[in-house]
Amino acid sequence: MAVSLKDEVLDAVDIVDVIGQRVALKRKGREFVGLCPFHPDKRPSLSVSPTKRIFKCWSCGVGGDVIKFVQLSERVDFRTALHSLAERAGIATHARGDESARAGANQRERLREVLAWATRHFQRNLRGPQGKAALQYARSRGISDETIDRFGVGFARAAWDDLVNTAQRAGVSVAELQLAGLAATSDSGRTYDRFRNRLMLPIRDGQGRCVAFGGRTLGDDPAKYLNSPETALFSKSRILYALDLARPAIQREREAIVVEGYLDAVLLHQAGIDNVVATLGIALTDPH
Repeated sequence: MAVSLKDEVLDAVDIVDVIGQRVALKRKGREFVGLCPFHPDKRPSLSVSPTKRIFKCWSCGVGGDVIKFVQLSERVDFRTALHSLAERAGIATHARGDESARAGANQRERLREVLAWATRHFQRNLRGPQGKAALQYARSRGISDETIDRFGVGFARAAWDDLVNTAQRAGVSVAELQLAGLAATSDSGRTYDRFRNRLMLPIRDGQGRCVAFGGRTLGDDPAKYLNSPETALFSKSRILYALDLARPAIQREREAIVVEGYLDAVLLHQAGIDNVVATLGIALTDPH
C-alpha cells in the first residue's frame, strides 16, 4: 500500500525540532515541556512526546500532531501546513496529485523564482546610478542601509519597459512577469512595467519568500502606494507585511502591533520593536 504524504511527513519530521524552533523546550523524562504559545502560559503547560509524535497543552487543551501545530502557529490550513513541512523535509509533493495539481505547483514555484529574480533586480537598481534619488529618499525617511538590506528594499526605474527588457535577457518571459503581477498590457497591446519610479518593498510569506511587492512613488503619481495585484501566490487580505520577521517577537511578547503602512513597520523594526506587522493599507480581515 502506498504511503500517504501525511504519513511520510509525520515519519520524516521531528516534532520536537519543529516546536522547539518556536518554544523553549526542556526535557522532562521521555517528553519535553515548555510554555504554550496558544494562551498566556505562566508555567510549562505544553508537553511534546517524540515517541507518540504529538503535543498537548494541559491548560488550554490544544493538541495534535506536528501538522496541527504548524496550522495553529502559522494560522494556515491543513494543506498549506502539510506542504510546508514536506518542503522542509525535502519530500516531493508535486508528483502526488493529478496533472492539474502538478502544473499548479510547478507554476507557483516558477513564480517564486521570478519574484526572487525581480527582488535582486530592484536591489541592484537601488545601488546603481539611477537609484541615487531613491536611496536618498529612503535615507531621508530614516531607513538605515542595514534595514534596507534586511527588508530587501529596491528601486523600480521610471522607464516603462526596464523590467520587461531586462527579464527577457535573463530568460524570464513576459507571460511570467504578468502572472507574477510585475507587468501589464495596455489596450494597444503593449506590455509595460507595472511598477515605475517607485521604492520597492518585497512582500514576503511566512517562510520569507517574496510573493508580491509594494511600491512607494518617488514622483507625483497620485497613487502614493501601489501593491501587486492578486496572483496565484498573493492575496492582500491574507498577507501581513513583515510577519516573517515579526513572528518570533509576536510569539515571545504574545501580542502584535498592527500598523497600516510598510514604512511604519520598517522603521519600528529598525527601532527594535520587532512584533510589528502592516496590513498593506487595508483593514484587518478574518484571514489576517
